[in-house]
Amino acid sequence: MFLFILLLSCAKQDSNKPLKKTNELIILSPHPEDMIDFITKEFHQRTGIKITVIREGTGELMQKVANLPYLKADVFWGGGIDSLETIKDHFLFYESEVTNAIYPAYKSPHSLWHPYSVLPMVIIYNKSLIPPDLWPKSWDDLLNPFFKNRIIMADPQKSGSAFTILTTLLYVKNTNKNILFGGTDFLNALIGQLGKEGITQNSNAILKAVSTGDCFAGISFEDYAITLEKLSSNVAYIYPSEGTSLLPDGVALLKNAENLIEAKAFIDFVLDEDVQKLLSPRWQRRSVRTELEKSNKKIMSPLIQYPTTDAANSRELILYQWLDLLEKNGIDTHSELNP
Repeated sequence: MFLFILLLSCAKQDSNKPLKKTNELIILSPHPEDMIDFITKEFHQRTGIKITVIREGTGELMQKVANLPYLKADVFWGGGIDSLETIKDHFLFYESEVTNAIYPAYKSPHSLWHPYSVLPMVIIYNKSLIPPDLWPKSWDDLLNPFFKNRIIMADPQKSGSAFTILTTLLYVKNTNKNILFGGTDFLNALIGQLGKEGITQNSNAILKAVSTGDCFAGISFEDYAITLEKLSSNVAYIYPSEGTSLLPDGVALLKNAENLIEAKAFIDFVLDEDVQKLLSPRWQRRSVRTELEKSNKKIMSPLIQYPTTDAANSRELILYQWLDLLEKNGIDTHSELNP
């Protein structure tokens, strides 16, 4: 009870109201199952609050948020902040003393969402199947004919991380000075390398495909890459030489939340030091807290200033470009992609 009171003391709104008996705290999350289970179990043990988690891809959960008047949910936990920025009108302002410890560069300008962990984008590749002189060092290296139909990435319509990847590629490989996300020539060439089998609905499929050799390389995030490298000596990853993004995913309090006090306590919990210091050793993710961020591994590649707001505002256009290029490459966008 004492620990629970400490957790609740950070809430600025309704902080003096007694905890009432409510339904279970409902959380929407695309996070990996192990992370969800471990953290929600620890939170329940410390507070006694029961939790129900609705776990789907970021894109699918965003669609659910649009139906919030009919869907009971309290917290959106996960998804790149460019995706969260798109649906910020469905969030409630919330800020506590815990957020004072967040590294300033990762903070939101409005406190409708808060950064939870940081995810650099990388190329994963299978060293055993690629001649050393063809090991990728850049985005352009993936366009080598050697990789034709042997590259894999997730579908940005389903995956928030894949949308960040797509936007980063359009930004980094921009050849049109008149627009911000003008890397369509590169993206068109990359899609030609992917083929239908190289686009998956499930980010975890990237790990399996590269480790088993079904694909020579994949585009994913650092946490997946580190995990895969630890499991297989045949797998390596690089930060592309042209540049990569360093984007947080986030956590937010949903409008119409019926369990405000409990929801705020959960947000404080995942941003506090006890959880944040586990991100790197347990899940290979970078912390957003200032005192822990300093110990993060240095990235030997240029880091772009990711245009979060512009990416959110351009989401529909960016996804339209993606679908248009799929069709131009003969990929049926109406059929199910590789699961």
